[in-house]
This record gives sequence, C-alpha cells and structure tokens, in this order.
Amino acid sequence: MSTIKAANLQNTGSGDPVFKNSSGTETGQLINGWAMVQANNTISDSFNVSSVTDTATGRYRITWTNTQSNTNYAVVATVKFVSSGNTFFCSIIENSTSSCLLRVCNDGGSDSDQPFCLIMKN
Repeated sequence: MSTIKAANLQNTGSGDPVFKNSSGTETGQLINGWAMVQANNTISDSFNVSSVTDTATGRYRITWTNTQSNTNYAVVATVKFVSSGNTFFCSIIENSTSSCLLRVCNDGGSDSDQPFCLIMKN
C-alpha cells in the first residue's frame, strides 16, 4: 500500500478530484461545502459558505462562496441542539446555483431558530 502526502490535490480535468479503487471504480468524492452555524446565523466554521442570512424565524439562506454548476446538489443538515421536550428537524425548501434556503422546525411543525450543521455535495 502506498501513501500519498501532498499539500494540494488538483484534478487535471475540469471536475473535482475523485477517489478510485485499484480496478478504476470510483469509490468517493470530496464534499463541496459545509458549515457549523449558530442560532443567530453566526458561522462558527465553514468551507465554501460565504454567508448565512436569517430570513425569518427558522429560515436561513446559505450562500455558497463558489457558485454550483447546477441545482442538482444534495444538502444534509442537522440541528446541533435539542431543548427540553422538543426535537428539531431541518429541510431544504429551495436551492439555486448560488444558495439554498434551510428551514428548521420543531416536531410540532413550528419554525424555530436553532444552531445547525450542514454539508453539500454537487
């Protein structure tokens, strides 16, 4: 087994680098963005997220630093905090090449400002 150590990894083509097994079958790709966001829309840490805007209670507009090539990307988000007696859920309610709109609500369906984490892959 070989180990590659490098400061940078760059695809020689136009897409993102991919990982392949010894047979040449693709086994993985890198994510395109992620963020840890506080309930007041402050970004704790992130990659490829330029801003988070609180558009309404429980609604957050996540703007990507680098525009995506299409709107067929996946976003997975989860709430970082569960208060006494409530469970919270995240869902993406719209997306564009430059941003997506995230909704956070409790198990009763009421929108709620809560801290969350997300990852995005195009």
